[in-house]
Amino acid sequence: MLGERWLKVAFSYLYIRDFDRAMEAFRRAIACEPDNPACYFHGSVTALRNEDWEPALAWAEAAARLAPDNVLYQEHLCRVRALWAQRQTADEAAAGADSPNTPQTAQTPEGGAIEKEE
Repeated sequence: MLGERWLKVAFSYLYIRDFDRAMEAFRRAIACEPDNPACYFHGSVTALRNEDWEPALAWAEAAARLAPDNVLYQEHLCRVRALWAQRQTADEAAAGADSPNTPQTAQTPEGGAIEKEE
């Protein structure tokens, strides 16, 4: 019951675009009702919007685990995983661009590394 109240508080903060306080309210909702997948799902959506990747992924996984028949939660988890992978790829590319003396490598289909010439 208290978790539902914290969800309403979180939604109120979202309405006024105070995303940090909304995140805190979702954390409290989860703490009060750790078996409520809605708390995790809505918290994950907000975390994703904030590009707060760790809770976005962890909470999406929790929502999908707690409600395996909920198609929306499953689709959201797929989306978070895809965006996480894109972010990781972009971060790796940026790290490679920051160090021009480091050789770049590509993976072969067999999993071996191929060094790219610059």
